[in-house]
Amino acid sequence: MKAEYINPFIEATLETLRTMLNIEARKTNVAVKQDDKAVFDISAVIGLAGSKVSGSIGISFPRKVALKIASAFIGQDVVVVDDDVYDALGELANIVAGSAKKRFADNGYRFNIALPTVISGRGHSLHFSGNENSPCIIITFDSGVGPFAVQVNLKESK
Repeated sequence: MKAEYINPFIEATLETLRTMLNIEARKTNVAVKQDDKAVFDISAVIGLAGSKVSGSIGISFPRKVALKIASAFIGQDVVVVDDDVYDALGELANIVAGSAKKRFADNGYRFNIALPTVISGRGHSLHFSGNENSPCIIITFDSGVGPFAVQVNLKESK
């Protein structure tokens, strides 16, 4: 997968956390994911469909980090994973995808964003249907609230 497909998601993730949640994060690693198991407990997933590229992104958080992210997003202390947490994480993924979409458009790529889906549970899978032959790239981050990961699975349209 081309770096030009990954960098917009890295930039969008870092910018969104910094500007919207006042959370500084840093990329720690980029690798090809070897399986479909989510790295952490809760994932927000969004489908992307365009004429040149299509696929999905998933942002995964450990439970404790999800609570801290949701607390920052909502503006109050959240201590239980509930619908508010799922909504906050889904909206965060939506904002990251929208920011990446703008970066792609600046380079001549356009795609639509689906509604986010949030999946919870230790060891859940993120199977990116339709893109089985495309590598899934995992970008790990560390932040002031803990680690998280972004998985990107895009394929070029022919």
